[in-house]
Amino acid sequence: MRMGFIGTGTISHATITGLLNKRPDLTIHASRRSENFSRALAGRFSQVSLFDDNVALSDASDIVVLAVRPAQLEDALAGISFRADQIVLSFVSGLTLEELQVLAPQSTVMRMVPLPMIARCEGPILAYPEVPVVSALFSNLGELIVTDSEAAMLALSPPSAFMSSFFTLQNALIAGAIERGAPEEGAVRYIQSLLASLSKTALLTSAEGRHELPVNHETPGGLNYRVRQGLESREWFEHAQAELAQLGSLSRSQMQKNQT
Repeated sequence: MRMGFIGTGTISHATITGLLNKRPDLTIHASRRSENFSRALAGRFSQVSLFDDNVALSDASDIVVLAVRPAQLEDALAGISFRADQIVLSFVSGLTLEELQVLAPQSTVMRMVPLPMIARCEGPILAYPEVPVVSALFSNLGELIVTDSEAAMLALSPPSAFMSSFFTLQNALIAGAIERGAPEEGAVRYIQSLLASLSKTALLTSAEGRHELPVNHETPGGLNYRVRQGLESREWFEHAQAELAQLGSLSRSQMQKNQT
């Protein structure tokens, strides 16, 4: 199996790392876009070959992964004619399945939303539609969730935009502890362990049981209660939801405008 990655940024680097850790028999073709990432991959994995020409990369690949920013897509695909025997897998934000099929009218097409933790073979991977060959490759790289419609995938994907906000919250909690007199090393260890443990608790809780988690982690009138009430009074959670709600309907042209 030969996989070609057009665009070799953070997500491609993480995906290729996860793939080759689980499937060392794969052959990976990577474009030199994001030179530091592509050179690092080629230096680490003998299965990775670098290409200066995206047309040659596509011609040499069975699965072609589109992993560029929306604004870069047109230039990246210049001169490429996808074959009927190819699978074209898109990581491109805002590029609909219909638009992808126009770009590759003869090919089997699929959309996917991998996240950086795929390098450790962890975390969710959203995909649509079901393409058995691709699902077999990605099924052990985390929790593969193949939705039953593109609309369902778009509804699920916005919370992944909370990642940097999560780490900003982590750093704010650490900074607050340091300001109150905690040593930096202790503050970092404590907050990181706290958040990791809470995430594990969430994973071990059933879908129905998740509703009980807030009240099970507070005492009426206690510290957790006071903080949650304070945040709710400021509509903190509603503001977070409102920000994420805007993302699902963004088109590729809107993504291009935001990234230029």
